[in-house]
Parts: sequence; structure tokens; C-alpha cells
Amino acid sequence: MEELIGNVRPDAIAHLAAISFVLSRDIQDIYRINIFGTLNLLKAASLLSPMPRFLLISSSQVYGNVPAADRPIRESASVEPVNHYGASKAACETVARAFRAEAGLPLVVARPFNHTGAGQPSHFVVPKIVDAFRRGADELSLGNTGVVRDFLDVRDVVNAYALLLEQFPEGKTFNIAGGRGFTIPEILSIASKKAGRAIAVLYDEGLVRANDIVQAVGDASLLRRETGWAPVYALEDTVGWMMGI
Repeated sequence: MEELIGNVRPDAIAHLAAISFVLSRDIQDIYRINIFGTLNLLKAASLLSPMPRFLLISSSQVYGNVPAADRPIRESASVEPVNHYGASKAACETVARAFRAEAGLPLVVARPFNHTGAGQPSHFVVPKIVDAFRRGADELSLGNTGVVRDFLDVRDVVNAYALLLEQFPEGKTFNIAGGRGFTIPEILSIASKKAGRAIAVLYDEGLVRANDIVQAVGDASLLRRETGWAPVYALEDTVGWMMGI
């Protein structure tokens, strides 16, 4: 990694590489890849002169289950992850801030909430729903459909990354969120209207997380104020794009 970064000598790094599936069964790999992979990249970046701007892509999963009184979730909310993916991302933030403090590495942390789009693997819920309709399936197995998630279009999220890299409000942490929660039945309804047909949903206990986050809706007002960012795509647009409609 040091050789690669030393040869490229980037002006900026947007670090997204990670095991990003919350239900991943290989706990050791989550920590080994997410934390030590990040450590390797941070160290390589800190050896350059000048050091590159480092945009660390964390996750809203670091917040865990935030009390209703504190939602929508702001950056000031406590970091209390309830799964290993969230814990690994929280650790990455801590390591990155240590490099900023000790080496002076220019750092911005982004905490995107759920986002989706064409090309996302079908073990994530929205592409799983879209894939079932595209295949003409009559039924679909899902876990807990009562959770609420703040879904954004991946193109809006990437635009936020670009603005943060360009403007680079150094040392700050930003939510990337739409501020609106969607239930799984609402997403199913959107896909059903796009496809012109319904699909039966089967409950699969094996897909239920014991410590599932009940509601994750974010407040991105800080990002809006600092960069002028605003989402462009409605979830209906995103689902239509994914379905090829």
C-alpha cells in the first residue's frame, strides 16, 4: 500500500473499501479488512509530503439505536454501534482521527445513511426486491419488514462525496441523509407500481437480525450548510433506474 500510494501521490483519497454487508458472518474479516485495511491506507497517506486530503467513508451504523427523542439523527448523537460492521466503522473513525492528531493528516469523515442504485448486490434489500420483480418471481422472502430506513440514491451520495473532497471542511464529520424514512412495504409498493404487478412476501426468520436498528433517519443540515448539497433523485426515480424502466 505504501508503494502504491507513494507512486500515485494522490491529491485526495476517498476511502470506501470495506466489507459493507451488516449480516456478514465472518466477524474476523470485518475487523481485519475494515480496520487494518484503513490503517494501512492512512499510514501510507501520512508518509506523503504534502499529505493528501483524506475522505473517510464511515456509516450511519455507528449510531446504533438512537432514542426517538433524538431523531432524526444528528452528528452529535452518541456513537453506540449494535453490530460488528458499525463497530468496525466507529473504530476506523477513531484510527483516522489519531492520524490527524499525530501526523496532521487532513481528514473529513462522512456517515452516509442507506443508499442504493443500479449495480448494488442483491443481498441488500432494495436490489433484492428489484431483482425479484425483474425475474418475474411470484414471491420474495424477507426478514423484518417493520424497520424504517433513510434511503438515498447512490448518485446523490457520490455527489456529496465530490463536494466534500472539493470544498474539504477539514476535521469535520457529516451525515449524508435524505431526512425521510421508508418502510420495506413502501419500497415494495413503489416497485409494484413500476412493474405493474404485485408480489407475495414470505417471512424468513433467518433474515431477521436479533439487534436490528428500528429506525435510522438522518439529519444532513450540516452538510447542506457547508457544501450546498441537496439530493436530486426521489426513491421512485432510483427504483425505476434499477428496474430499467
